[in-house]
Amino acid sequence: MSYTDQDVAMDAYYADLDRMFQEGLKDHSKEAVKSYLGKYGDAVDLRVASSVEEAKQLLESGNLGAAVVLAATAVEVMIRFLLLQPLVQGAFLSNEWAGILTERVVSSRSRSVEDRKLIPAVLRQWGLDVTMVKMRSSKQLWEFVVKQLFPIRNKFVHQYDALSTEFAKDAIECAEVFRSEIVGAVARVLGFTLDVTGKWCEIRHHEQRTALSVTSAWVENFESANPFQDSP
Repeated sequence: MSYTDQDVAMDAYYADLDRMFQEGLKDHSKEAVKSYLGKYGDAVDLRVASSVEEAKQLLESGNLGAAVVLAATAVEVMIRFLLLQPLVQGAFLSNEWAGILTERVVSSRSRSVEDRKLIPAVLRQWGLDVTMVKMRSSKQLWEFVVKQLFPIRNKFVHQYDALSTEFAKDAIECAEVFRSEIVGAVARVLGFTLDVTGKWCEIRHHEQRTALSVTSAWVENFESANPFQDSP
């Protein structure tokens, strides 16, 4: 595959990404990340949850291909709209670039090995090690995503390769664990209280007491919106 102008631009982008994180960009963009997820998180999460639920129903009815496609789509949506878009956009990433990056992570292009290092690298800046997250089968989650879920999904879609029931089950479990353990961890790091409110747009702050003062419990609200209405 030829080295295109887009590849050149992407390599330069990765160099800038690393440099900016090294300079402490994460600290400056935390509020922007929080605002993005507070605004768009509920609309994205609803779509993810619906996709996973439908995948389960399709698996039960024996529609393995559709079940795998929907499970993989749920992960793809989380990567773009709950990880890449908010975690980097706050400072310098446009919606267009988020789409390009997501496409490269989930594609079967030969250069995608380097592209797939992006998610672990970004999450490490927030104190999260995606390589430590495992599925019930003890499979390493991110390795399953990049080496099996997306490649096998792509081969099914483009070549109609056969799928097993066991793989379809793993695909659905992968989406569920990705949502709870990776996206959930990002939410907790940023102070979201999804386990209490069930909403990205509402954060419950608990009462805090010190020797000098008492801060009453309060609720932080965000105006919800749908990012898919403006996405390409």
